[in-house]
Amino acid sequence: MKKLSSLNKKFNPKDAFTLIELLAVLVILALVVGLAAPQIINQLEGGKVNAAKTGIAGVEQSLQAFYLDCGYFPKSEPGLKALFEQASAGERCQKKYKEGGYLKKREVPKDPWGEEFVYVAPGVQNPSSFDLSSKGRDNEMGTDDDVNNW
Repeated sequence: MKKLSSLNKKFNPKDAFTLIELLAVLVILALVVGLAAPQIINQLEGGKVNAAKTGIAGVEQSLQAFYLDCGYFPKSEPGLKALFEQASAGERCQKKYKEGGYLKKREVPKDPWGEEFVYVAPGVQNPSSFDLSSKGRDNEMGTDDDVNNW
């Protein structure tokens, strides 16, 4: 019977949190989140930049393999499609073109922001080969957040 009496204990307002205490906890939590969120966002953005650099390096390897087989880099048009479409590679490369192409996914690769890499051949920065870039977070060429192969 003693157990039942402990369950029927009357509510004592002194045992509860006050509204001011709850608001103080919420303010502290908001401050912590406000201070930590920019750091987390910067880390995520840095990860995307590293992913773009890795993506550019992978496409460069595919372009180098194409060059070894064909003796030239694809022109700006058809661009990176020449890495997975034999017809886009040009007539000079038809006999030596690698079966299955030079890219595993058989599509023009995209940067971490969902845009296609910008390919220019012959390059402006690399006139003897090609320029390969990601427009970065702002999706505009020529800004500070671009990721390039030069």
